[in-house]
Amino acid sequence: MGRYVGEIQSQVEDARRRSLNESQLADERFASNLLKAQKKPPPTAELASKYDELSRLSEDLSKNGLAGKVDSVVIPEKANETQRLVLDLFLRDWQKKLDPLLPIHRKLSALRNVVNNKFLDKSISFDVKGGIVFTASDGSAIRAEQLSSGEQHLLALFTLLLFAADEGSTVLIDEPELSLHAAWKHAFIDDIEEVARIGRLTIVLAVSYTHLRAHETSLHL
Repeated sequence: MGRYVGEIQSQVEDARRRSLNESQLADERFASNLLKAQKKPPPTAELASKYDELSRLSEDLSKNGLAGKVDSVVIPEKANETQRLVLDLFLRDWQKKLDPLLPIHRKLSALRNVVNNKFLDKSISFDVKGGIVFTASDGSAIRAEQLSSGEQHLLALFTLLLFAADEGSTVLIDEPELSLHAAWKHAFIDDIEEVARIGRLTIVLAVSYTHLRAHETSLHL
């Protein structure tokens, strides 16, 4: 797991670095871009909707340690043209700052969903450096080594697929159901399909005939 955790941290650091570069460029060019703005700014309702959208996205990113909390701002219903012009530019810059974080955010969210939906009385979260943090239902910290063998296998498999497999590659998985808890098998294909979509992977599964008969699903092999 150590290798995969290091890969997560490397990808998080790269995404945060690119986000910071976008933020610095936006700060440097804000006055110039504002003075060069030619078109009429969008109506207040459109700007307010975009602000709410980016606020929700930032809140979601913060769950994966990728963004800080955003102070709530009430946009006046009758904002004048200058206010709308400045707000429009601010929102465009904000979007550019968040965009580099979205690919790693989708990967972290997918891993979090797999773990939190399957591990009994445990949850996973990520610190600001991309480190993995496990927490028991009583709030106590859990080391990766303390997970069951099945939990460790599932964690290693999905971490490898999400963070170590090259985009566009083909991955062969031989009878993964043998090490999976019975309660996890039914949703396993759905999880694999989601991971394949995020990483643009082609995943070929070799599963036992008995498992296929017991858990009929729409496999595309």
